Amino acid sequence: MFMHLKPAFISAIFALVLTSLAFSDTPSRDDNAIVKVESRLDTSRSYVPGNIIELAVIATGRSYLDLSLHPPAHPHARLLEIQPFPISQNEEGLFQNQWVVLYQIGRSGSLVLEGGSIVLSAEPESDAKILPEISFNAAPIGKDPMGDSPESWADEASSNGLLGFFGIVALVAIGISVYLIFQYFSRRRIKRMPERSETSVQAIACQLQEGLEKGDFKPEVLERFLLNYQSKCSDRLVALIEATLYSRKLPIDELTRHLKKEFTE
Repeated sequence: MFMHLKPAFISAIFALVLTSLAFSDTPSRDDNAIVKVESRLDTSRSYVPGNIIELAVIATGRSYLDLSLHPPAHPHARLLEIQPFPISQNEEGLFQNQWVVLYQIGRSGSLVLEGGSIVLSAEPESDAKILPEISFNAAPIGKDPMGDSPESWADEASSNGLLGFFGIVALVAIGISVYLIFQYFSRRRIKRMPERSETSVQAIACQLQEGLEKGDFKPEVLERFLLNYQSKCSDRLVALIEATLYSRKLPIDELTRHLKKEFTE
């Protein structure tokens, strides 16, 4: 009986050996694993709070792998967007997954992006590849040598617009106030001008009257008075002034009485 079982036993052992050799030729899981991960950031330029930064992440594998990115983070680097690119092959025939991650800087100082990883999309519980840390510096606002003005946070845009609106309203209100004040004082000045004119006529007439009484009046002053204020003089006063200026007989007494009657009484 044992002699009949011996050939069968040997055949089973031989089959197991062939099976193990066949499985040894199957590619291991390491052949499909991620070979390398890279993180790239332009640290040669200067950043200030509010600037947008672009972090490039590249994962390289030996076969076509669908990978997922968990981006690195920092409390003062606000994650804006993750932009994935189609899987491609490099010159060495390896497959590459690429992403560009956009952040907005929230404060100045030294910042470190850390905690990022890459995993297989089909096996999120598989071993993750940890991204290397990326550190850079953000200078205080106003010290950017490139002269780039910081961009506003998205949720502050509406408040800035509201402040600008109120600023315009305030400027318009100030302009209207200045205009109204100017108009008020201009009207007051216009109303006072006739009173000043009247006072000026009375003063000149009084001076002429005193000069006529003393006999030392100046004809050019009397002639200027007639030219400037003829509309305020009666016809008789105009005739007396002309007679005093252009005739030999000077009606001094009568001219003095009319000046006093029409302007100084």
